[in-house]
Amino acid sequence: MSADKTLTMWRKLLPPLPVHPPPTGIQIRQHLEEDVQTWTSIQQAADTLNEITDSLFHEAFGKSEKLHHQRILYIATTSGETFGTAAAWYGPDGPEHPLGRVHWVAIHPDFQGRGHGKPLVAATLALLMSLGHRECYLKTDKARTAALGLYKSLGFQER
Repeated sequence: MSADKTLTMWRKLLPPLPVHPPPTGIQIRQHLEEDVQTWTSIQQAADTLNEITDSLFHEAFGKSEKLHHQRILYIATTSGETFGTAAAWYGPDGPEHPLGRVHWVAIHPDFQGRGHGKPLVAATLALLMSLGHRECYLKTDKARTAALGLYKSLGFQER
């Protein structure tokens, strides 16, 4: 993303957070060790603005399986087809700092437009708050109009 097209949005993480359970037949789950390729496949299919490589997962999230399991979520059918991901990551000051980050949100194009982003991002916000973060931010491209609408509907604001 080029800097002139990047938008940063912020949200306080105070109760009550928005609650949007996934629809019937859909579940949200945490990262498993074998999910690295799943994450890459979802990002490659969904992200037309960035180059998604096999090494990007570890560049973005490091090598700590504990952090991956703790902070990366997936949305999937109850029959096991995983089609979306988001990370309840942390800001530049580290995981113990009150500032968290909603990071690398993506829904596979075959599942976009069905309302799956809202439960995934709402679960990400709840996870950030449960990990002790009191505010969060995200960065996105201004061209991602559907994502901008989703984030605004969940209480994010430009600052």
